[in-house]
Amino acid sequence: GGYDTDSIGIAVRDSSVAQTGDPVAWYPFSGNAQDYSGMNNHGTVYGAVLTANRFSNANCAYSFNGTSHHIRVPNSSSLNFTDAITVSFWMNASELYSSRESYPISHGNWENRWKISIIPDKRIRWTVKTTDGVKDLDSQIKVSTSTWYHVVGLYDGQNFELFINGNLDAHSSFTGTLLTTSIDLMIGQVLPNVTEYNFKGILDDIAIYDYALSLKEITELYAVSSRIHDTSKELPNHVHLAQNYPNPFNPTTTLQFDIPRGGHVKLQIFNINGRLIETLVDEYKAAGSYSHVWNSPNISSGIYVYRLQTDELTLVKKCVKLK
Repeated sequence: GGYDTDSIGIAVRDSSVAQTGDPVAWYPFSGNAQDYSGMNNHGTVYGAVLTANRFSNANCAYSFNGTSHHIRVPNSSSLNFTDAITVSFWMNASELYSSRESYPISHGNWENRWKISIIPDKRIRWTVKTTDGVKDLDSQIKVSTSTWYHVVGLYDGQNFELFINGNLDAHSSFTGTLLTTSIDLMIGQVLPNVTEYNFKGILDDIAIYDYALSLKEITELYAVSSRIHDTSKELPNHVHLAQNYPNPFNPTTTLQFDIPRGGHVKLQIFNINGRLIETLVDEYKAAGSYSHVWNSPNISSGIYVYRLQTDELTLVKKCVKLK
């Protein structure tokens, strides 16, 4: 762990010390509030309405009315890990309140475990409770309504960090092990049966991990899950194959790659024994950034390999399909 401070004073976690673990809950909100992590932490929807996500795909996010709508996930042992945590989600607030906090997600609130809220001055507040006390971390940026933000809160027993749109926005040091709770996980609401601080807006792609994602993983999570490429920017300067998002997945995941020059491109999926499962791309592509969704409802769970072949080089990565 530890920090290095660069020339403009931004602390950077030592990326050579990578943690590993599992997503314990993942909610793509693709038509329901099921947990696709494999841990069966499924949500029950109370009033929240399916709506279009940030890509204008219908029924792929949930809208909350700020008064009664919420999603409730029964508490479980898999949600009560204690060493480290990463919480990731997309949000688009339709109303920000000057007189109260609003809660996109909370597990026992600050009194018991952790939560992410929007405070009256429009900053995002990431809070954890550990054996050493309660700690708040407020974003530097102030959020606006009708705007999508990717939010990541992270705590690893030393480092306490908040990322907005792939960038480290706020950080502090903190210690202690996370407290456990008997309270259900709430989406769009602070606590069961407490509606005074409900979130108004759209939430999507919520993921909870029992470890601290690396800086690279967070940057890629934002880059791939935003999948919006500004054509006014310079073209990529090297071939790049991103880690699929989400991973693990069931049944769909997105593969993203960059090519600096036009040429013939192949993007193929293989099983762990090297047998070709599917060809997603096999054609000429101009220089640029590309995303392809792999939909795999009929293949078995397990480890798969996806391979990008260009005129310059071949890149390979692994992905995991859940049951």
